[in-house]
Amino acid sequence: MLFYNHEMRNILENNLDSVRTLQKQGIRVQLSFFGNHQSAGWSANMSQAACITLAEKMVDDINNFGLDGINIDDEYSMQEGNTQSFYWVLQSIHGNSKFEGKKLTKALWSDSIYFSGGTNVASLLTEGYEMTYMGDVSLLDQYVQYGMDKSALLLGISPQFTALSNVRSICDSVISNAYAGVMIWAPNSFLSTEQAENYYSEIIKARDGDGASVIYKSSFFK
Repeated sequence: MLFYNHEMRNILENNLDSVRTLQKQGIRVQLSFFGNHQSAGWSANMSQAACITLAEKMVDDINNFGLDGINIDDEYSMQEGNTQSFYWVLQSIHGNSKFEGKKLTKALWSDSIYFSGGTNVASLLTEGYEMTYMGDVSLLDQYVQYGMDKSALLLGISPQFTALSNVRSICDSVISNAYAGVMIWAPNSFLSTEQAENYYSEIIKARDGDGASVIYKSSFFK
């Protein structure tokens, strides 16, 4: 069973025009699923048939809403990680003909059990976003060893843990080590609009040079 809270339902039911505006600008919009503090989740104990059913429902919803892919956020579950169930769900999504051309990505953190042996999911993922937010580019190295390409790996950054004075040097190291890029967590939770503009501008300067800048909007949806 998939559950969408009020905020997510508002986007999916009332703001899909805004989503389409983002997509027309070349911005990929994915739906991220997590365990919701219940005895459920990506790696809950499930039969293969249940895993296939769950994967089918996710793929159907992504297509119904016209989104670009699924992000795996395997946290907030009351069950211990079951590597076989996790693999079956990802395998079923990856192999679903209705998911062709979509992205299957994962929040990467504390997850080495899913990247070994016969249930290594590296080949099933389009991209991975390292989400401890408190380290440097070396945190991505282990995923290369697991079998993911550098071009599919992004380093998580948050203004909660990475100061404005350090963010550009971290982004420089991501570029110089040939990784795909960075993902930014919740700047509007910690920064004013002006501060967020400065923060994003430092990130984009690593790629485009000192003259680059960003205009930041804290809210896009109604």
